[in-house]
Amino acid sequence: MSDFMQRQVTGNENWLRVETRQGTEFIRIADTSLFVRNSDCTSQPLTDDEREETIDKIRDYVEGTPQSWENIKGYGARLSAPGYLDCTEWTVFDTREEAEKYLDENYPKDEEDDTPQMSCDQCQMLSINGVPCHETGCPNTNARWDAESGEWIKQRKCFECGCTVDADDPCCNAPLEEL
Repeated sequence: MSDFMQRQVTGNENWLRVETRQGTEFIRIADTSLFVRNSDCTSQPLTDDEREETIDKIRDYVEGTPQSWENIKGYGARLSAPGYLDCTEWTVFDTREEAEKYLDENYPKDEEDDTPQMSCDQCQMLSINGVPCHETGCPNTNARWDAESGEWIKQRKCFECGCTVDADDPCCNAPLEEL
């Protein structure tokens, strides 16, 4: 799997599981604000007119014709290309571990890529043309990414030569600045 398609696993969210003639499809409720009763609701059964209205609402979000549907909670898993509309269909699981296992089995990572993926634990960093861009105010702004350790290393300017060096590197034997 290339870096183009990235793995996504949601938190425990509300979904609509829809059975169609083409198979099972999942609709993420947070993306659609689609609130419907289950097709087999026994406490308040759908009338024929309500069923047709609900099918019309659901049809906009699925490929096939809805046959039955139910509201569920679970962890969604898919691959997505950030910044593009390319993505695989959502598949929903009871636990995060099941979702991760599904992605591992169906979309294995490349063998040769064993370097940690650049990310920031302080903000929702993104990469623009390969340049890491932190959110305003992130403490890792102006730090450098160390691929070996998978961590951000704070930087400072050397007082003698003016070079940018690691904060704990004396460079030119200048005194260290407190972090």
